[in-house]
Amino acid sequence: MLLIALSIALTIACWGAFWAAAEFSYLAENIAYIHGGLIAACLSLFLVGLAVAILASTDTKGRLVAPTSLSQLLCWILLVPQAGFAIGGVVNYTATLETMVAVSATGGARVVPIKKGVALLNGEIGLETPGSLVDQHRASQIRVLKLRSGGGLIGSAMELGTFVKENAITTRVETYCESACVIIALSGAELYVTPTAQFGFHNGSAVASTDSQIGRFAARMATQTMIAELRTLGISEEILQKAEQTPAHQMYYVSGAELQRLGLARYAKR
Repeated sequence: MLLIALSIALTIACWGAFWAAAEFSYLAENIAYIHGGLIAACLSLFLVGLAVAILASTDTKGRLVAPTSLSQLLCWILLVPQAGFAIGGVVNYTATLETMVAVSATGGARVVPIKKGVALLNGEIGLETPGSLVDQHRASQIRVLKLRSGGGLIGSAMELGTFVKENAITTRVETYCESACVIIALSGAELYVTPTAQFGFHNGSAVASTDSQIGRFAARMATQTMIAELRTLGISEEILQKAEQTPAHQMYYVSGAELQRLGLARYAKR
């Protein structure tokens, strides 16, 4: 039982190291050092797991024998996910490191006040954008957030959308709001638009290593996350279908007038 418990603990730890490297190493000051260290830890945990499995299947004479009990078999079975995390981490090391570095560099535009109770997000949505909205809201209780953005990090956009929704902030788009920006716009307590405002939709994309296996996987996950969130926010299946058919380097546009017709927006007064 002790060896089984150890194998389970090693599997969880191996997964944790792999997950942290793939999702959070961009938060470190020295990304390459932390990312490499997490992947090395994942590989080391797998090797320890292999040693545990071998120990569990070694007889009293020191010979390696085929598993004859459930505990021995489980130790070997648990090696499969450990090997997957370790090998996957090593094989995709360069691609995931490039992605983490690219994400870290995407600070994004900051939300700035333009008059009492009104703020503007003008530019790329990045890691620093959500915090800037929180700061402005604490300082002056933002009631209206004007948007003019070509998109950015989907995770940051969803974080902004959650904050906008929880604080009943009205959103306003007069010119354009593309890709991840649409998530923020539709999260408003109300969305005000001009008839000619342009809302852009397309597939999600990876921030780096777009031609690698991990890059393509990240792009698919980004697309699925964005489509699911837009569906929750009321975008029609017809628009979502066209969005999924539009490559990341192109844009499918829907006008403010169309969103108003669908009941997702109101016309803004000048």
